[in-house]
Amino acid sequence: MSNGAGHNRGRALSPALIVGIVVVLAVVGALVVYVMLQRGGRVERIADVLADLRTYDGLPVTFEGEVSGVVNILGLKTYSLDDGSGSITVVTERGLPKNGEQLRVSGVIHEMFNVAGVNYTVLYEAADNS
Repeated sequence: MSNGAGHNRGRALSPALIVGIVVVLAVVGALVVYVMLQRGGRVERIADVLADLRTYDGLPVTFEGEVSGVVNILGLKTYSLDDGSGSITVVTERGLPKNGEQLRVSGVIHEMFNVAGVNYTVLYEAADNS
């Protein structure tokens, strides 16, 4: 009776099931990348993104607006971008733009903190963004 017959523990997954799981994961991953790339290419309104951080936090977005408040302190390069609907701080690894310059910038939204109604959200622009 102790020969293990009738027990399902230790049973290997069938190769067909493994292939099916891999295919589903690959398709889902491709769809996520596609959606992220599509969203990153479309110009968003800053106010819309800031009003819906639950959706946008951690995702790529593109904004167009006017640059102000350019700062470079010990290699931390930031500036403010205002598109008329709102303003956001951009933290960049790229060269800094000039105050007053009209700019299209793509990066990833990061909600840094939200305490007692004070929200600080940034757009992080990596060096390899185009």
